[in-house]
Amino acid sequence: MKKMFTSIFRSDGRCRKLLKIMRLSIYLLLLATFSLSARGFSQNDIVSLDVKNSSISSIIKEIRKVSDYRFLFRVEEVNKYGKRDFKVDKAHMENVMGKLLEGTNLTYSVESGIIIIKPKTVEAKIQQTDRREIKGKVVDEKGNSMPGVSVQIQGTTLGVSTDANGRYKIYVKNSDVLKFTFVGYKTQIVLVDDKTKIDVQLKPSVESLEEVSVVAFGEQKKESVVSSITSVKSDALKSSNSDLTSSFAGKIAGVIGWDTGGAPGALTEDEMNTKFYIRGITSYATGANIDPLILLDGVEVSKLDLARIDPDDIESFNVMKDASATAMYGARGANGVIYVKTKKGKEGRIRTTFRYERIMSKPTETIDVVDPKEYMRLFNQAVVGRGLTDQVSYSNERIESTNDPRYP
Repeated sequence: MKKMFTSIFRSDGRCRKLLKIMRLSIYLLLLATFSLSARGFSQNDIVSLDVKNSSISSIIKEIRKVSDYRFLFRVEEVNKYGKRDFKVDKAHMENVMGKLLEGTNLTYSVESGIIIIKPKTVEAKIQQTDRREIKGKVVDEKGNSMPGVSVQIQGTTLGVSTDANGRYKIYVKNSDVLKFTFVGYKTQIVLVDDKTKIDVQLKPSVESLEEVSVVAFGEQKKESVVSSITSVKSDALKSSNSDLTSSFAGKIAGVIGWDTGGAPGALTEDEMNTKFYIRGITSYATGANIDPLILLDGVEVSKLDLARIDPDDIESFNVMKDASATAMYGARGANGVIYVKTKKGKEGRIRTTFRYERIMSKPTETIDVVDPKEYMRLFNQAVVGRGLTDQVSYSNERIESTNDPRYP
């Protein structure tokens, strides 16, 4: 009886131990599943790559070419692990990152399509310390202060907004990542690390750049403009013709243009081969002015001056057509206004561009024509066949003497 009791007790102890192991296995499985989903990778992130003897930073550059992810890391931190061969074939992005950081003391996280790589030791060390204060300033592409910019610690609900002078103050850890967001501007992400001050310059998104219109002597956002304004990119005005106005027809809504000839080198407006006007002619009186007002960087110029502008020098090209758009110019804007803004010099390296154009033409097919004698014989046949007796025909003597060296 005692042996049976001991046996059952031991069996019951094994069952309890087995249940604990099963519970632990299920917990670890669920933890791995949540960890996988928290990585932020999509099931479609498949990468194939094969590089030889390259540093981790070089491998990351190759991964960027075949994926939609951006990376944030310190070059000296990842390159201290030397060079290696790296090959994956149709591997999921998480497996790619696991293999890339294998054998290193690095870890990664995914935030808004950005893979952040940082040392594991830094993360463990910082968790034991308190947060510290960090300051900075946010400016736009022109260097102006930006109030109301959201400064948030990535992955948390902690954040602040910049004041009227574009300055902010926030408490962070070295492992934190700051995200700067503002409507109409590209989101910028910065790793805090050991910095004590982080100044950021936000750049407008492409969509917001296209939504700016030049109005009279300033600029307004397009949503605040109720008048009819057409903006044209300078690339759309490029052509093989040296006359810029020849590109208006068919490319600018509301502008009617036509070509009256092909002679180059006009010296006056009367000699110009291209004519154009905006929408319609306001007066049909003899000698009435139907030309639009043309402003180049705010200065009135002639049609000939406009025709001689190089499209590569144009930054923005706007056509104002209705009364509300041209009211600020008075009677001079009755026929519409063309406002051209040229490019200005920028700080930085010198950049030179060169464009060369060449045109060649030749017949697509050589026409087979008859010789003079055959032409005259066929002409005589046509005269006889049509009954044109009053038509002068070629005599046999003239036909035979044609191409005869005795009769040059």
